[in-house]
Amino acid sequence: MKNRIYTKQIIENEGNEVLLAGWVASRRDHGKLIFLDIRDKEGIAQAVVSAKNDSAYEASQKVRGEWVVAIKGKVQKRPENLRNPELETGDYEIAVDALTIINEAKTLPFPIDTDGYDISEDLRLKYRYLDLRRPRLGRMLKLRQEYKTEVSNFLRKRGFTCIDTPILTKSTPEGARDFLVPSRMHKGKFYALPQSPQQYKQLLMVAGVEKYFQFARAFRDEDMRGDRLLEFEQLDIEMSFIEQEDVLVLTEELVIFVSEEIFGKKIQEKPFPRLTYMEAQNKYKTDKPDLRADKKDKNVLAYVWVTDFPMFEKKEDGTIGPAHHPFTAIQDKDVKKLDGSKKEMLNIRAKQYDLALNGFEIFGGSIRTH
Repeated sequence: MKNRIYTKQIIENEGNEVLLAGWVASRRDHGKLIFLDIRDKEGIAQAVVSAKNDSAYEASQKVRGEWVVAIKGKVQKRPENLRNPELETGDYEIAVDALTIINEAKTLPFPIDTDGYDISEDLRLKYRYLDLRRPRLGRMLKLRQEYKTEVSNFLRKRGFTCIDTPILTKSTPEGARDFLVPSRMHKGKFYALPQSPQQYKQLLMVAGVEKYFQFARAFRDEDMRGDRLLEFEQLDIEMSFIEQEDVLVLTEELVIFVSEEIFGKKIQEKPFPRLTYMEAQNKYKTDKPDLRADKKDKNVLAYVWVTDFPMFEKKEDGTIGPAHHPFTAIQDKDVKKLDGSKKEMLNIRAKQYDLALNGFEIFGGSIRTH
C-alpha cells in the first residue's frame, strides 16, 4: 500500500495527510463523531470521523471490531482533556477524510484486549492466528526476536560461527523417542527428525570449526507434560579444546547478559551457586532445586549449577547403561572404576552439568567423549 505509515509514526507527522491501515481495535459512537482505534503491528492510533464527511461517516457507522480498514486524514493534536498518556500515540489523532473497508470480520471467539490467561488454552490454540493479535503475545514475539539477535551478536563477538544443520537425519541415542519420516526413495527405511544436532555439531568440531552455535529445531516424541513439547527451538553450542569450566563460565556470562540486559530481571546470586548431583539430591531431593529466598517473587531469578551427574544407571532389565547418553565423558578420577563391579560403575560420575532456574532445567550439556 503506497505511502502507508504505521500508527506510531503519526507522532512525526502532525499537520500532514497520512494513510493508515489495520484492524479496528475499538469503535465509539458519540453521535456526530465516531472514534476508531486503529491497530497495526506497531501499536494503536485514534481516528476521528465527523458527520460532516458523508462517505467516511457512513462507512464508519458500519464498521465493527476487528474489521480491516484503511483511513486517510490529517494528523492533529488531541484536545488537552482527551489525551491518553497510556498510548505512545496518545497526544495525537487522525481527522479522517476517507475510510475504506478492506475486510469485514465476524465476532471473535474471545476477547484479545486482555492477557488471555483466563481463556481455555485449547480454544486459544484453535484460533492461534487471532490469539496472536493479543498485545502481550505481540510483545513476546518481538522480545524473542531481540533475544535471538542479541545472543547471536554475543556469541559472534566471541568467535562463534552460526551453522544450520540438516533436519532429515539418522536416529541418534537421546532421551526420547524419534519422530520418523518414511523415505520414498528407499522403501522400508526412515529418516529421523533430530532430537538435537548432536552428531553434526561434533562433525563440525572434527572439521575445525571449533566454535559453533545455532538456534536448533528439536523434535521429541514424548508424552505431553507441562515441561515437555513435541517440537521446540533450543540454543545449541559446541566448542573444541575446552574444559568443563570454560563452558560454565561462557554460559553463565551469556545467561546474566540475557537476564539483565534483555529481560530486565534481577538475579538473586552471582556468581551462580554450584551443587553436585548428590548434594542437590541429598539436600533438596531434586536435581533442579528452586533456591529463591522468596518463591512468590516472579521477578527474581535464582540460578544454580548442578554438576557431576552419574554416568550410568541400572536399567529395568538389570543391565547397566548410560544415564543420559553414551557421548558423555567420564570424570578423570573415575575412569579406573570402569574395570570394577557393577556397583562401582554406578558411582562413576560424568562430566555433565545442568543449569537450573527457579526449579526448572534451562541449560544442559556435557564434555563429549573423544
